[in-house]
Amino acid sequence: MNSGPIRKVVDEVLRLRSSRRVTSEFSVPSPPGLEYRPYQLGAIEYAWGCMEREQPGVLFADDMGLGKTLESIGLINLWDERRPNDLQRVLIVCPKSVKFVWLDELRKWLVHSREIAVIQGRNGWEEAEIAIMNYALVKYYKEQLDEAGFDLIICDESHNLKNQKAGVTRLLLGNGKNVKEEPVPTRFLVMATGTPMPNARPAELWSTVRVMCRDFRNPRFTDWWKFANRYCNGGVGWGGKRDFTGASNLPELQQFIRTHFMIRRMKRDVLKELPEKTRQIIRLPASDKVKRRLDRAQRQFVLADETLESVRTAREAAAILDDEEGFREAIRSLAQKQQVAFDELAAFRLECGEMIVPMAVEHIHGMLKEDRERKALVFGWHRSVMGRLQADLSEYQPVVVHGGVSEGARRESVRAFQEDPGVRVFLGNKAAYEGITLTASDLVIFVEQDWVPANITQAEDRAHRFGQKKPVLVQHLTMEGSIAVRILEDLITKQEIADKTLDDKCTPDQAAQREKQARKQIWEGLSEEISWDQAQVIHRCLKELVAIDSDKASKADGKGLNRVYSAAGHALAERETLKGAQAAFARKIVLTHRRQLKPEDIRLICED
Repeated sequence: MNSGPIRKVVDEVLRLRSSRRVTSEFSVPSPPGLEYRPYQLGAIEYAWGCMEREQPGVLFADDMGLGKTLESIGLINLWDERRPNDLQRVLIVCPKSVKFVWLDELRKWLVHSREIAVIQGRNGWEEAEIAIMNYALVKYYKEQLDEAGFDLIICDESHNLKNQKAGVTRLLLGNGKNVKEEPVPTRFLVMATGTPMPNARPAELWSTVRVMCRDFRNPRFTDWWKFANRYCNGGVGWGGKRDFTGASNLPELQQFIRTHFMIRRMKRDVLKELPEKTRQIIRLPASDKVKRRLDRAQRQFVLADETLESVRTAREAAAILDDEEGFREAIRSLAQKQQVAFDELAAFRLECGEMIVPMAVEHIHGMLKEDRERKALVFGWHRSVMGRLQADLSEYQPVVVHGGVSEGARRESVRAFQEDPGVRVFLGNKAAYEGITLTASDLVIFVEQDWVPANITQAEDRAHRFGQKKPVLVQHLTMEGSIAVRILEDLITKQEIADKTLDDKCTPDQAAQREKQARKQIWEGLSEEISWDQAQVIHRCLKELVAIDSDKASKADGKGLNRVYSAAGHALAERETLKGAQAAFARKIVLTHRRQLKPEDIRLICED
């Protein structure tokens, strides 16, 4: 009897279990007086198993705050013990804000002393046994990294590599089958992140999967298109473009990656003693003046959204009518108007932040006066807003961390907040989301909101992590009546970026032509379900709408076509007949205005 297949299945089951293990008696060397937690030993054991099987690497995906840095250093210590003198060169790539956190932890936890270099700036390359650099510097040192070669590369907060087309991803991990960029050479790769899919899209895992599965035979994990079709709910989206922003077959995907290269445990599973985290939305009373400003901005953005929709409709109509010049003009207009909308969005976001400052300061005062020993971790978005908060909260000796703060000052700010009882407020923006511990605070307040859920969780877990002794309260401040903010969040997801050139060899005219054909094909497909009789009724109904649209939607009187469809409707109504894609698009216009038409005509149009 051939026991090979049975042994393989048993091994995979054991590895799947070990990817969830919260305890381990695995022996890993540590400095005197220091010990790994049992679940950290389990991660190191899992990683060592990957090395023993000659896997390309491992993904440490434990929940934020569980100590993935120590798991990575533990692997270095174990490598030195099990294979003396074998581990010569280590590269650690991480966000800028945590380079010196890594330096401190290495000095504390390494069993054997090593030469460590923290790479600073564009001209700061140093030869060392362990090199630490931030992601932004990789492009400046690609040549030195390739020449050096490494035994171990650790990519901390590796969700920074989620975009397979991004420059830093290509430089570090290579560019797949059509090799334009070779990866930085390494014998083993550690990727560490508590948020492997920041936006809950399996496509964000692809750059990791591709590297970890490079020697696999299963094309689902070595071929992007097969992976995307299987796990990203692959299909044709708006405009004929392939859409891989969805998710599918997730249990199968999770089982595979856990079996082969990912270990992930949650705080609730391994830190039973960790206090709970509670979230609140605090609605602050807005003055009448502030409400008027919010309402005015809301109306402006609704109008801007209608304008964008009108241009999109003109683009569709031009594609259907084979109007190449009109199509190119619609693309140019859409790009211009989208840029204006984004600029207005940015301006309004800043205005909202500045409007909420006085109310936020009053709220923070109240929270800190309730408990004279309490500290607050306060997050914003704009530096100008943080500057005003710093000035208005000066009695609490606030420290500030943003992208313009030097690494030395950043470290001192963290130390002061953690150790100095007089420093009661920590002000940070996105630069403070990762890699720092701020457990001196059990109160997290968002004065301005980040619109990526994973970023919010990252920020919250600066306080809600190992070492926290109190329940953590998270408060999101918003102004009463500020429905405009939620509308703006919607607008961000609705913005379409004008399609760019399909590849470097494609001219703008060729790109426009291809897009026009793709959009026309979508409507051609929809037209297959429209009979000849239905097309005649659609055309007649469209002409009826145009007949009562004498002002071409210049007035909002509820008669004729609306502002979005007026131009396209008039153009289609003038056609002698409507065929194919034209009929399908005209049906959409007619059904949008169905209340102005005879019910029997609408029933006929909608018949299968």
